[in-house]
Order: sequence, then C-alpha cells, then structure tokens
Amino acid sequence: MGRYSASARKPETAAKETKPHPIWRGIGFMFLLLAPIMGYFGTKLILQLNSQNHWFPIPSGLINRGGLEFLGTIGRDPLLYVYIIFTIVLTLLFYAVLQMISFMLYGIFGPKRYGLYDVPPTKLKRPSKSR
Repeated sequence: MGRYSASARKPETAAKETKPHPIWRGIGFMFLLLAPIMGYFGTKLILQLNSQNHWFPIPSGLINRGGLEFLGTIGRDPLLYVYIIFTIVLTLLFYAVLQMISFMLYGIFGPKRYGLYDVPPTKLKRPSKSR
C-alpha cells in the first residue's frame, strides 16, 4: 500500500463542541412570550396617554370605520389598526432590548470565548536566513 492511502490516515478528532446550557433556551422562550405582552400593554398605555396629551396625530387612514364583523367586539374598535401596528413595533423593540440583555448575560456567564483551535497562532521569531 502506498504511503498516503486512505487506510493509513488517522481519524481526525473533532473539537469538543460546546452547546449553550438549556436554561438559555428557556430564557429565550420566555422573552419570546413576554415581548408581545409588553408590546400590547405598552400600546394601550401610549394610546391612552396620547388621547390626553396629543403627542402625535393618528392618520385618518388607520381609523377602522366599517368594522370587522368576524372579530366581534374587537373588530368594532376604531383604533384596531393602530393597536396592531404599534403592538408589532413595540414587540420588536422590546424583543431587541431583551435579546441585548440576554447577550450581555450570556457573555458574562457563558463559556469561554476561545476554544483549543480558536486561539490565534503564536508569533515565533525565526532567525533570518542569509543568501
């Protein structure tokens, strides 16, 4: 057999892959549930304060005039489209903030950043060759 045949090769050992602790998946799931709830109640608060302080006008195109019968009493709310848009926007903002907090906590309490094969090579001083 030749020197470089496949049977003579040693199997490469795979680097130990570190997976995040399962609690981080639970925290992410809680953030996923918590963000829309916070977005909805934040929307209710903002629209309630907007009706008192008149911070921004609501465009007339976003007013639900005809109502949506299949939604029942919720569909008759004139600010339904405003609630939907604000809830989506606030949900994305809250989720981004919660994820940033999660990233910071994972950076503090998570595994080391570099593994065995991630460390950059050391700089060696080699003697100069004269020609």
